[in-house]
Amino acid sequence: MLAALLVVGTACSPGPSSQPRLALHGCEVAGAAAQCGTFAVPEDRSSGHGRTIRLRVVVVPAASGSALPDPVFWLAGGPGGSAVDDAALARQTLAGVLVDRDLVFVDQRGTGGSNDLRCPAGDDPRSWAGAVRDCLPSLDGDPRAYTTAWGMDDLDDVRAALGYDRINVYGGSYGASAAQVYLERHAAHARSAILAAGTLLDVPVYEQFPATSQRALDQLFARCAADASCAAAFPDPAGDLRALTARLDAGPVQLTDPATGRSGQFTRADLGPGLHGALLDAATAAALPRLLHSAAAGDWSDVLALVAGGQDEPAAEKAGLQMMELTILCSESQERLTRAETDTAGSYLSYDDVRALTVPEDVCRAVPQPPPAALYTPPVPVDVPVLLLNGDADPQDPPDNVAGAQRLFPDSLALTVPYEGHHYAGTPCQAGIFQAFLQHAATGDVDAGCLQESKPPPFLPG
Repeated sequence: MLAALLVVGTACSPGPSSQPRLALHGCEVAGAAAQCGTFAVPEDRSSGHGRTIRLRVVVVPAASGSALPDPVFWLAGGPGGSAVDDAALARQTLAGVLVDRDLVFVDQRGTGGSNDLRCPAGDDPRSWAGAVRDCLPSLDGDPRAYTTAWGMDDLDDVRAALGYDRINVYGGSYGASAAQVYLERHAAHARSAILAAGTLLDVPVYEQFPATSQRALDQLFARCAADASCAAAFPDPAGDLRALTARLDAGPVQLTDPATGRSGQFTRADLGPGLHGALLDAATAAALPRLLHSAAAGDWSDVLALVAGGQDEPAAEKAGLQMMELTILCSESQERLTRAETDTAGSYLSYDDVRALTVPEDVCRAVPQPPPAALYTPPVPVDVPVLLLNGDADPQDPPDNVAGAQRLFPDSLALTVPYEGHHYAGTPCQAGIFQAFLQHAATGDVDAGCLQESKPPPFLPG
């Protein structure tokens, strides 16, 4: 009970619990003066012995030169993103907050500058499982140890080593999941949390993709129908999608990129992931009615923009298969995907489409499973102030995925950002909301009226 009382929002944290023991040196990150260093943690946290991982740590000091004792720790998305690589985005997203609070980045184990384990792989997903099996013996690390739970335990070690007693955590997308794991395991050292474009830990995010992505697409089509110019130019986008699907069911279409002269195929397997990727961003989503209409009419010149403009990186990046990402996608309860639990009825996304957006099943069979000690346990209520923001048109982490957040976070406020998809942050409105919330770690201090002034991006003309 004492721990719970200590983490309820107050004006400021009680101050550092110890002198810093992590040596930092001056550096520059994303154009800002910073302090950089590394910190060693055991790879196997259950034993505390054996191989160690050196974590990359960056602190951007408060602009005022007189920082409050509770910094903001930024948690990257992915899974697999580098927190340090997000520095420019973080400074934009948290503008105002950084006047009197340090901003801390820790590359999670297995990402960025923190022992980023990768297996070489080609472009063909059918070869990835073999690539993983072939490279496991030569990896400089045990992929079973690269989980969210142990990553958040690392984060708390860094907090203590920097001399902070309590911290605020900000996480977007997968970072919002990681932030929840931190709250579950280290609530006594959490002053507050901001969860942006995230899903509650006990909601299986990928199994919901067919329903949530279809919802976003239906919402887009309804907005087009309500817009006079869009409705006139593209009177039946759902019909255009059906015609396009039927065309691709008959076989691939040969395309040539006019910018590069390179040719390739657009197949039925590209359609679902391409649409989902475009829906992630409000601007690329607004281009879809025109793209679908022109392709259905036999003009494929704009379809390349659908593929290039919105689709997320697949699990295999050019640098190879990232083992931290695969371990989490294949092992953790929120991320796992099973055919039996994935309902695709009424959705444009098939189970295979969702697998293409995550990781193939045979790859998961090749990835070693973490021990139970390395995995987080089912969530329980946490008495820490939490602010949640979700885009109303997000195809993968919509507001419904955080419905009832108060059952896990009794002191929480869930806000919906009109018209936005998954990729949003850094507006003056949201920066002001974050600043108001973090000032006293109080959900009651937040005035979110500016969100209602949001305007959707215009549809592309016909």
